[in-house]
Amino acid sequence: MTGRFAWLTVCLVAGTVVTMLLIGLAFLPVSDWEVFVPAAALAGGAAVLLAATAVEIMGRRLAQPLRRMVRSIDAGEVGQATLGEFAQQAPVEVAPLLYALQRAQSGQRGALEQLERDRGQMAALFEHLADGVLVLDPDERIVLSNPAAARLLGRTLASGHALSEAVRDAELVELVRAAPSGESAVHLIDMPNGQSGRRGWLQVIATRLPDAARRLVVLQDVTELRRTEAARREFVANVSHELRTPVAALKALVETLEGGALEDDPEVARDFLQRMHIEVDGLANLVNELLDLARAEAGRL
Repeated sequence: MTGRFAWLTVCLVAGTVVTMLLIGLAFLPVSDWEVFVPAAALAGGAAVLLAATAVEIMGRRLAQPLRRMVRSIDAGEVGQATLGEFAQQAPVEVAPLLYALQRAQSGQRGALEQLERDRGQMAALFEHLADGVLVLDPDERIVLSNPAAARLLGRTLASGHALSEAVRDAELVELVRAAPSGESAVHLIDMPNGQSGRRGWLQVIATRLPDAARRLVVLQDVTELRRTEAARREFVANVSHELRTPVAALKALVETLEGGALEDDPEVARDFLQRMHIEVDGLANLVNELLDLARAEAGRL
């Protein structure tokens, strides 16, 4: 007999006892009732007691694997294999529940392992980013920082320290406070890892995270970019100067020839033409150098 029929058994036994008592009373003479009724009641009580005992035993049998499982859970010893062992030893009423828990635990374990792998990948990416990253709480205290941020700022950025204490750069702190919506600001600071006396450009991007409580700060070293732009501007200025000289000379020579030198003094005209060839060759060389520089720049990109 299994647990799900235990209470039904008690009811059937009790009903049988009552039925037998009624049948006995119907067929026995009234004079025998005094003997039959106590005996029947005693027998019925014994039957009900036996049925209740059976129910108690079956209930304990059903609850035993669950109690062992609860103790194992409290002790932190329940694994997928343990649930399988409980299910194999449990009655058929409890086994499906344990197998379902085993399947759910397997799926949860897989999800947790995937989450741990993703967390490890994100941590590795965070540690090796070239850009500095800071996460600040509402009180502007450092919650997270990566090595690049410490390298760019030249300071140890310990969690829990206020940004103003860790950075000690009032303008940078004000830029972070004034740019809560992701606006980009460029701030000139001393680059601690540069050459002696050399300054660099640090781009600071600050924005609030979706929870509107923490703030994300990204630090980008744009020193080389700025220096490249400055060199390019200087180069353009030099090229403009280099172009202006031969162009002005060519213009003067052409105007002189147009003024009559070509007909009045052929010797001077030939000298002017020779000088014009020299200036044109210089322009051609300059243009070729510009083309070579453009191709080299394109190759680097």
